[in-house]
Amino acid sequence: MSFSITPLLLHSDIIPSNAREALRAAYLAPAEERTPHLESAARILHQEAALDCHDARELVGLDAGGCL
Repeated sequence: MSFSITPLLLHSDIIPSNAREALRAAYLAPAEERTPHLESAARILHQEAALDCHDARELVGLDAGGCL
């Protein structure tokens, strides 16, 4: 069983709306098509919310090693 905070991020007003849209698209996409949406959300969080790149990637469920 895995724990995901994606539902929290999708409904949080402190997350930029375009990051929420990317997360929503990832959530709705088939598993093999999710990564680009998650990368987009991480990029937005890094740039607009001033999160560390590794933290932003981990927050959306990506490997922190592939920083933007």
